[in-house]
Amino acid sequence: MISKLFYIQSASLRKWICFGFIVLCIQLYLNTGTLSGYAGTLDKPTLYGGYYVNNDYPQYVANYNFIIGAAPQEWERGMVLRRQLMYIWGYPFMHYFGFFYGSMITILLTIFISFFFFFKFIEREFGEHAAKVSVVLLCTYSGVMYWIGSPFVQNLIIPLCLAIYFLLYKMQQGSFKFNVFALIIIGILFTGYDLLPLFAPGILLFILARKKLPLRNRLLLLPIAIMAFALPQWLIRYWLIVRGANFVYANDDTYKIILTSYLSIFQQLPAWWWRVKQIPETLYHCYFDSNFLVLPILFLVGWTGGRLIFKFKLNLIERCLLISILFLFLFNNMAPPYEGEWQMWGDWIARIYQAVFIVYMMYMIRLAAYVYKQKRLQIALTTLFLLTAFFNVLINTGGMYASSLTSEVYARFYKQGSPQSYSTNIKYYGARPRGFPRHYENEVK
Repeated sequence: MISKLFYIQSASLRKWICFGFIVLCIQLYLNTGTLSGYAGTLDKPTLYGGYYVNNDYPQYVANYNFIIGAAPQEWERGMVLRRQLMYIWGYPFMHYFGFFYGSMITILLTIFISFFFFFKFIEREFGEHAAKVSVVLLCTYSGVMYWIGSPFVQNLIIPLCLAIYFLLYKMQQGSFKFNVFALIIIGILFTGYDLLPLFAPGILLFILARKKLPLRNRLLLLPIAIMAFALPQWLIRYWLIVRGANFVYANDDTYKIILTSYLSIFQQLPAWWWRVKQIPETLYHCYFDSNFLVLPILFLVGWTGGRLIFKFKLNLIERCLLISILFLFLFNNMAPPYEGEWQMWGDWIARIYQAVFIVYMMYMIRLAAYVYKQKRLQIALTTLFLLTAFFNVLINTGGMYASSLTSEVYARFYKQGSPQSYSTNIKYYGARPRGFPRHYENEVK
């Protein structure tokens, strides 16, 4: 049974996956230690354990302390306690190996298992050529490498998006009961990272827009979806309250603050109008910066060519998710000025829209399946994918030689430091992946 679960019939695809995973492992390793994108793009990262870490490190230690049953004073200052899924399913590893190694084992298992089954899903639904394209795109995607040096839940963004797309795709083929089951699973997945505001409106739109589903079933699924998404969030919050959380330090009211700010539009018309005028430029930057430049360029070229030459469209899932993410972008950037530590407008935090990668990637995978089947422009499309992989790998391994390109691309994803902080830190502290520590007197103990 287990061997059948992991079996892939095509010997050629098995080789591609093995090679892809080897390339992925090398790139992952070359983004650890002082090569970590999330830590290294800070102007002054926290020195710890012979390397440096992002300043969010204590926040996720708080999640770890919560899940292992520590006293409230050990975790109550955590700002992201709502993100519990990784700590729940990875509890055995964290219990035996501690926070860092337990988290990394959990993350790596999640990445490799989700990638493998995603490749298998693509092969079954779209064919072997499309599956090979998915290996090329996923195993070189910079969005995996940026986070891997930090043992944080952001590493789950890619696996969660893959799982959600898979479930939505299967909902189109499944029974009403399966649709309910899929929505419940998606609701649970939303406790892994803050994907609910990005995807939930799109999923509701997806349910409404499914013309093949009887209207009665669509109307029934809407409240079920809302409850399926809300209930896991409420249960996590109730669990935290029972354990003694007071939420004084939490940052989970950000979108509520933005929503209430709209009540003051007429009191802040000049400032609000100035923000509105910035939206086209902000959208331009967020489009390219939120997915590390290369994938957005691939999608832009692929979508333009696909529409003009093949009349190839985004499917319903992709359209709904794209509309949903665009809606959140406009919601964040059209808000009048508001008080709060987290200002969600502008291009400085393009990273919150990273999840749109699933739309870009799935469109290109489906386009590849169509083009290879039509046997037209195969060489051109293959060349485009190879160039994408080449430039992705160039960015992903740039830390080893303090590349200014890698530094710029990583910095634009999340402007938490200056554009060349990444390369500057590597030049000062050395290009040292995990396994080559160098301790400092001013390290955090």
